[in-house]
Parts: sequence; C-alpha cells; structure tokens
Amino acid sequence: MRTNQAGLDLIKMFEGLRLEAYVDAVGVWTIGYGHTKTARRGMVITEEQAEQLLRQDLGEAEAAVTRLVKVDLNENEFSALASLVFNIGSGNFQRSTVLKRLNAGDKVGAADAIEWWNKGRVNGVLTTLPGLVRRRAAEKALFLTPTLQDLVAEVVSAATDDNRGVAEAPPSSAPAATPEDQGLQSRVTPEESSRARRERLSRSRTMQGAGVAGAAGASAVGAGTTMNTEQPTTIGRTIKDYLEAYQTEIMIAIGAIILIAALYIMFARWDDWRKGKR
Repeated sequence: MRTNQAGLDLIKMFEGLRLEAYVDAVGVWTIGYGHTKTARRGMVITEEQAEQLLRQDLGEAEAAVTRLVKVDLNENEFSALASLVFNIGSGNFQRSTVLKRLNAGDKVGAADAIEWWNKGRVNGVLTTLPGLVRRRAAEKALFLTPTLQDLVAEVVSAATDDNRGVAEAPPSSAPAATPEDQGLQSRVTPEESSRARRERLSRSRTMQGAGVAGAAGASAVGAGTTMNTEQPTTIGRTIKDYLEAYQTEIMIAIGAIILIAALYIMFARWDDWRKGKR
C-alpha cells in the first residue's frame, strides 16, 4: 500500500467505521470504512473484515491514480489523490479537472479543483454536503503539504543555483578586463542583488506550496468550525463511533497543524532571504 499514514488516517476519519450496513447521505448501502461494492441490507462484519475491505478498496484507488496520473507525485500528493478517488471513484477522477490540470503540470490548479467535488445527490438534487466540504479541504491541504524530501531538494537546488554564480578567477595569462567589462560588473548594485534574491524567493515552489497549503489548512479549520452538523445522538457508542462523531474537532486540529507547519516553512525561507542566503 503506497498511501501514507496521513492519507490512511484521513480516509478512516471521514468514512468512519460502521460494522452494520447503513444507507449513506446519497442513498447508497455502505459498511466498514465507506465500503459499498458488496454492502447490502442487514450485513454485519467485524473490525478486521472492515480493515481488509478498506485495503482492497484503497488498492483499487491507488491503481487508478498510478495508471491515470502522468507526472511525478510525492507521498502526500499521492495519498491525497488516493483518498479522493476512494471517495468519488476512478471514472469520475478520469474525467475530472483535477486530473487534466495535474497532467498539464499545474499542481496548484489541480489542488484547487479537488474542492469542487463537494456535492452529492440527495433525493435526486445535487447538494453541497458539509462533510464533503471538510474532506475536500483536508485532501487539498495534504496534497499541498511539502514532504521532507521536497524541502531537502529545494535546499540542494538553491545551493546549486547559488554556486553557479561563483566563477573561477582567470589565469594570469588571461587578458585584463576591459573598462566596458568593469562597467558591466559594477552595474550590479546591492539593491539589484537584493531584488534578484526576492524574485528567487517568490518563485520558490516550496514557498508557493507552503502558502497554499497554509490557506487550505486554514480553510479546513474554518469549515470545521462553521459546518458542525454531525453530533452524537446516542449514548453507549463505541470508541470508533465517538471519534466519528467528533471528526470536526479532529479536523480542526489537523488543519491547525498544517497551517502552523506552512507558516514555519514560509518564515524559514524569508529568514534565509533576509540573511542573504537566498
């Protein structure tokens, strides 16, 4: 299974664990962690069977992402897409703007399009569902969260770019620089050097991704605080049901962590720029 723990936890939290078959918000028989393929009225399973069904369904979602996506994905991007496909199906994903933008190289645009999948048919009417709004915000935030490998690659790339600007001194036999050459060199003022560093900082894909991930994390927090419509209605429910009932509060915590991480990344890059490292 290629989906990382963050993606797996996201799926489990939003699907919830139900050991008895039930009809979901759009009228589909469901059991376990959102399993629909073999679910039927009166069906009862164990937690171990629910885990097995989840891995089977997730394996199909992962295969669809692997087959349809033509660009490289880090583990957070892949896991977020696996969660999306797990929920909307491979056919919808294949026709989606998410996939079109992704394969065109527009990952930020693809992340924005993830949030469009927030509706379901209720009594035949296409309706925005609060649970899907929260889930899409969480998937977008995960998709845009830089991995450790991304950060290391960015640092290595930055060091390589900086080293390209360092030239070896010409040998003593080389002709002396002409007045015109000296004039060209002198035109690089401290202000221009600072401006160039600011431009490199603004073009940084890590900064862009961190910024949008921070916004998505804030969106997840906001959605969780304003759309809490699922409250526990019975007592004596299992721990799993309790966690499902309070998924909004858990989502707020995840969104806050993502937001803080994104702000930290942005501050670190700005601090490097201020100290002349970028």
